[in-house]
Amino acid sequence: MRMDLAAEPDFSIGPLTVRPESREIEGPTGRDTLEPRVMMLLVALARAEGHTVSRDRLVQSCWEGLAVSDDAIQRAVAKLRRIAAESGAFSIETIPRVGYRLRATVQPVPLQPAPQQPGRPEPEPRSTGLEAPVPAAGTGRKLRLLLAGGVLAVAVIAGILVVQPRPSASFAPAAAPLDPAAAALLERGRAALAEHSPSRVLQGVAQLQEATTRAPNSAQAWGALALGYSVITFRTPPEEQPAVARRAEAAIERALVLDPGQPEAILARANLSSPYGRWSAHEKLEREANAAGGGRLGNYARFLQFVGRNSEAWAIIERASRSNPAALYPQVGRASALFAMGRLDEADRATADLVRLWPQNYLAWFNRAYFLMYTGRAREAVVFVDNRDAWPVDIPREEIDIVRQMAEAIATGDRAAADAVIARYDQLVKLGQGYMENAIRVSAALDRPDDAFRFARLLYLSPIEAVPKQRFHNQRNFAVGDDRHTELLFRPPMDRLHADPRFLELLKGMGLVAYWKETGTVPDFCRRLVEPCRRAGIPVKG
Repeated sequence: MRMDLAAEPDFSIGPLTVRPESREIEGPTGRDTLEPRVMMLLVALARAEGHTVSRDRLVQSCWEGLAVSDDAIQRAVAKLRRIAAESGAFSIETIPRVGYRLRATVQPVPLQPAPQQPGRPEPEPRSTGLEAPVPAAGTGRKLRLLLAGGVLAVAVIAGILVVQPRPSASFAPAAAPLDPAAAALLERGRAALAEHSPSRVLQGVAQLQEATTRAPNSAQAWGALALGYSVITFRTPPEEQPAVARRAEAAIERALVLDPGQPEAILARANLSSPYGRWSAHEKLEREANAAGGGRLGNYARFLQFVGRNSEAWAIIERASRSNPAALYPQVGRASALFAMGRLDEADRATADLVRLWPQNYLAWFNRAYFLMYTGRAREAVVFVDNRDAWPVDIPREEIDIVRQMAEAIATGDRAAADAVIARYDQLVKLGQGYMENAIRVSAALDRPDDAFRFARLLYLSPIEAVPKQRFHNQRNFAVGDDRHTELLFRPPMDRLHADPRFLELLKGMGLVAYWKETGTVPDFCRRLVEPCRRAGIPVKG
């Protein structure tokens, strides 16, 4: 049975306190946050109370029964052993051909009652009167079933970023103070959403559902719940998305009735809208969300990247990265933006820092691999990919093999190797939009413009019914509506194709040229290619 970290009680191992729900370990030297699989592994071994846990049992509880290589398990064990060595609190033994055993004394941590307002009993759950978004009994279980087996989507497009809002401090206070229990649920739910991982998002939504039950007149609670539903929508199969979207829309409506400027509800409304083909209308939604959040809601930066305005997005991204220097997602966004703007020395340092500070994280790893591959350092990319110790946790071996095949073909310039990469993507593009995006970029890097434009037309100009909804075939992440990611068109190595007349023709077909004309905005590439853009009617100055 799959382990639910949200349901696991806290426990101690010697001087360490382990909190599975938040994935935190705290001890004399400070606090650390573990990756989900690593925490699951620690919990599974601690549960066994000194007995050996077989590999098969670990796969069932920590990897949901998926086909997992021994390398993936060994990497997770290695991370726990590093913690064990630093703390001296426990050790992990390998029992050859059987499994693993944790050597330590494990004790439960007594639960502390939540503080209450003087003279006020803890409120009983009660109905809000809004039947659509209010969770009935078992809703949390239903949501878990809805997204069972979900894994974090691989951003194999060199670091697509959504800079999410920071937790509660970023938003306006409620009109009336929340009781301590509801306030704690709200804070924990927001923190869970900010981590982006499927299990934590589900946990956050369940906490926010309870927060709206305890505080039915809190615009903050309803807005945060709406945001959670909007995030879940992207991890829901297309046939089930309308039901989740209806919950989000009902929560948005309730939040905005209580507070017309509630920022999370406004952001959720923008999240549920696809920008593709509705560029101007969507920009208005993103501007409204950005203004409501006091400039702290970074989805507007992502939209600007989608429409080729990376230099305008930079100020938002830099502000987010400076305010969260220890958070992964803002730093990924910063590295990706530097790469897109051609500030390669800074991007080199930023992507190197990602893998140094977040080892074996999939976003950090892919950002570094693609940066090396697409900046004339493909041989370094091959060496980087061959370092098995740095492989991201929970990413299938086949995805790593594809990256190596691409890097090798670019590094050698061998025509047969390039043909093999293109042939492989001819099959993969049938399985997901992420593969289509990769096919476009690697074709450009291999100096195969005809293939690059062929794949681009397939993704961007085909009827939406002909485009796969799933991002990657072995991961549970889906497009909403007719959403298609476009920021890759304005990043290396696509800059090699910007002067090709087919590039502007492609953008016309996508409605972007009409958008730039309507809004009077200028994409960054037109500052280099003034005359072709002016002939297309894009309002280039000079």
